[in-house]
Amino acid sequence: MQAEYKDLNAEFRSIDYVNLTLHEQMKNTIESDMIISMHGAGLANVIWTRPMTTVVEIFPKPKKRWGYRNMCQFVGCDWHLFRGGQDIIFNKDLEDVNKVIPYDEWMAFFRPLFQKAYGAFNEQQALLRGEAS
Repeated sequence: MQAEYKDLNAEFRSIDYVNLTLHEQMKNTIESDMIISMHGAGLANVIWTRPMTTVVEIFPKPKKRWGYRNMCQFVGCDWHLFRGGQDIIFNKDLEDVNKVIPYDEWMAFFRPLFQKAYGAFNEQQALLRGEAS
């Protein structure tokens, strides 16, 4: 994805919050315009997002849980659900699931969300510079 958007003022980072302090987790989350995560406890950090942050929650296909969606609605995030790709299930209780997502399938889902978020960011920056939109 970095190669696809290399000409834009955008940074893509993969962050494992497990070994970060709470302060580091909060800082990374607050500074993010878009958060993409598998469904799980790590999404609790969306409580630190700014309103209108785009959040993509990647679910295993059979799982239906709405707690993080509700949290995103509470803080004003732009929440989206992705169930595509292929689930790789390691046990029957669906608590240990990996996912393989073909690049083209992911980009068909992600590209419009990124374009919307990037456009909103640019509009916000123009307003901060005092430029009319």
